[in-house]
Amino acid sequence: MKTMNAGRNQFSNVCVVWLFITAHLCFVCGCTSTVQSTVDGDEIPVAPNLKVVSVIMKSGEIVHFDAAGGRYVERNKDSRFYKAIVGNTEDHKYAEIETSSVVETKIEQKQASGMGSFAAGFLLGMPAGALGLYLGLLAASSR
Repeated sequence: MKTMNAGRNQFSNVCVVWLFITAHLCFVCGCTSTVQSTVDGDEIPVAPNLKVVSVIMKSGEIVHFDAAGGRYVERNKDSRFYKAIVGNTEDHKYAEIETSSVVETKIEQKQASGMGSFAAGFLLGMPAGALGLYLGLLAASSR
């Protein structure tokens, strides 16, 4: 009889640990949303969580980047700085496009919601904490 309770307690302890891990990950990662917008070719904002999805060039050509997206960089070539969008296209070719030849840029930016992080952590953390307290009290009362 005692060995059966030990197995059940071990199983419930594992469940509690996984609940705490899940709650922690939800709190840390939070809720993120992806926002797509279109900007002029020379008005690309600089942000670490920004990727270029596609560009429309002055020649009318449309360049689509792969899932990793393109990124905005400043290059030095022949003692002159220029702004460019670099990355791999959908057909896996490297592209470096000067922003002066771009009419329009479609960008994608991930944004985290602090309130979403709190809500997810709270909603998962409270049941996990209550279950942990319950199992702790149950284990203490069975001794």
